Amino acid sequence: MSNIKLQLERTIAEVSVEVNNTVIFDTNPIVGASNVDDVNYDPTTGLITLNQPGEYKISWFVAIQSSLGVKGPEFAIVTSDMRVYTANTAVRTGQISDFALITVPEGGLTIKLVNRSSGLVVYAKDVSVTASLSILKAPEKGATGPKGNTGPMGAASLGGLELQLAGYSGANLSDTAVVPFDTIYTNLTTNISNSGGNIQITAAGRYMIDWWIGLSGSGSTRQVSLKLLKDGNEVGISYVYAQFACVNHGNTIVDITQADIAKGAVTIKLINNSGASLTLSQTTRQGSIRIVKITNG
Repeated sequence: MSNIKLQLERTIAEVSVEVNNTVIFDTNPIVGASNVDDVNYDPTTGLITLNQPGEYKISWFVAIQSSLGVKGPEFAIVTSDMRVYTANTAVRTGQISDFALITVPEGGLTIKLVNRSSGLVVYAKDVSVTASLSILKAPEKGATGPKGNTGPMGAASLGGLELQLAGYSGANLSDTAVVPFDTIYTNLTTNISNSGGNIQITAAGRYMIDWWIGLSGSGSTRQVSLKLLKDGNEVGISYVYAQFACVNHGNTIVDITQADIAKGAVTIKLINNSGASLTLSQTTRQGSIRIVKITNG
């Protein structure tokens, strides 16, 4: 599906990162992961340069001891063309993580991981790695043959859709309600669409699906559960034990067959499966879901 272009880790002893400052990584744990012709990393500024056009998947995490400011910690991938891929949480101690699907144009692009919280963030203590970032690049399509004959086709590109939940700060999500993802953040396909969290897929294949939801409270239950449905049937579930602020993460792989598509578009949705109402976090982004096609059907 893809090949790793860069993997970075932060192991240095600096204890915090100021508001609007870039996370600095000091270690590349995979020898040969970075090709200087494709990717450059500047350890003095934290700036990553993607030189080759194409589709890239960027995953990262930051381990946090504490966060100052009015709101919870917030980090974002920021690109040189001013796209911002934000993740935040109401939890001030723990791990914040996210992902982004980025299309790099001809001429390249630079990215950085930035503290966009309302205050200083202190990195977690007593851990060997306080932050990590990896970059995967989708393989390119093969060339088209002479007129009248199609040349051999390379591997399928990394098509997918990334949605965010942005307009529900502090709102209640009732039991069995659909998480109403309301913002398209990255769209690399014409085969996936969204309407209030009801996600329609019109192409067969195998799909990788990741999600996270930030919560300020979990009502009368201490076990927060989110369930992923495919045409009403469970295909994934995630749990977290918490009564107050928390982040629920989950992931799964879903197969959509030609027989499924023959019946019409397949509906994917994430619902509250906790048995009680949940209060979404009072943050800039309350959640995100990513759907990536990894093989054709």
